[in-house]
Amino acid sequence: MAARICQGLATGATESVLPLIISDISFIDQRGLLFGIYWGTQNLIGTVFTITMSYLVADRGWRWFYWLLTILCAFGTVLMIFLLPETRYNRSPLALDGQIIHTDEFGVTTVLSDEESRDRFGTTMTVEQTGYGPQRTYLQSLNPINPVAPHPVKLMLGALANMAASLSSPAVIWAILATSITLGTTIALSLTYGSILTEGFGWSQADVGLVNCGIIPISFAAMFFAGYLGDKLNLFLAKRRGGEHKPEHSLITLIFPTIVSALAIVVYAVTANNPARYSSWGIIMGWTLFQFGFIVCLITTTHFAAEAYPHKPGPALVTVVGLKNIVSFGASFGLVPMVHRFGNYLTPYMILFGIFCGIYLLGIPVYFLNPKWRAAIARREKR
Repeated sequence: MAARICQGLATGATESVLPLIISDISFIDQRGLLFGIYWGTQNLIGTVFTITMSYLVADRGWRWFYWLLTILCAFGTVLMIFLLPETRYNRSPLALDGQIIHTDEFGVTTVLSDEESRDRFGTTMTVEQTGYGPQRTYLQSLNPINPVAPHPVKLMLGALANMAASLSSPAVIWAILATSITLGTTIALSLTYGSILTEGFGWSQADVGLVNCGIIPISFAAMFFAGYLGDKLNLFLAKRRGGEHKPEHSLITLIFPTIVSALAIVVYAVTANNPARYSSWGIIMGWTLFQFGFIVCLITTTHFAAEAYPHKPGPALVTVVGLKNIVSFGASFGLVPMVHRFGNYLTPYMILFGIFCGIYLLGIPVYFLNPKWRAAIARREKR
């Protein structure tokens, strides 16, 4: 249990920080594609790992699952040291079209008026006073050892306060619920497909991992759909609004994969409940198609969360990515007791189906209400 807790701490930290780094180094019109590559590649590598591990564990024993995981973590740490630049640093303000644009050390970009410029920098910035800082070398950008930030306790408490404040956004709450039920349902499906395929369809334990083969092409499809097409859709809708981007436009991307995921749950549940009548392809396709919706959900909600709370996008993004792992535990943990209680697979999965559809339908009022919330926050900030 202690080892699993430590593993959870490490996973939670990396899952929360990595999307923040992507948001920090990318422009708005690029984030969908970069988040698509990030989440799609992550699931693709995880799928290959799962497929190969079923054979490795069958041949060498369960401990080799953790030995191989340790080797991959060590390799990833080496890559991080030599390939991941430090993105938290002070950036010089820039004058553009009569306005001062400044990106702070957390990657939050703001457009400042003359009054706001005086409040932040002590003077009204002019074109002559702004400009690019000295060019950083590659080794300087890596910056593996950083000094302690000024006032670290105040900084930590401020970050926690901003994360708590982000929960006042309807969009952030919905994004947490959507990612949580999607992740929880994914885990719930993964808890049962092994026993269903071996007991219901006569698969060997070593071959169970092959159920994940379909995720390989699905990962590329999700990357293209949510990353490339999602960015194109946002640009198209922004042009229709005279060049104004609306964060809620990202939610439109979720309509098709939500329908696919809902149907996948039904297909999986019906097949699992009566394996004598249906083919194992019901389990394979149900699991595979749900993974399409799962990956698109991760890509779109992280993209959306980075914009839905405009004044503090970093804390909002970390809150969504971090809390999904906590909230999703309820959905996945409750499945096995429900299977034993009801004596079948259909009822528990239909309960998850209802919760899944209900949460995603809440995205409709969020689409219309969150802009009003953002406008109210903007008015309050100006006072």
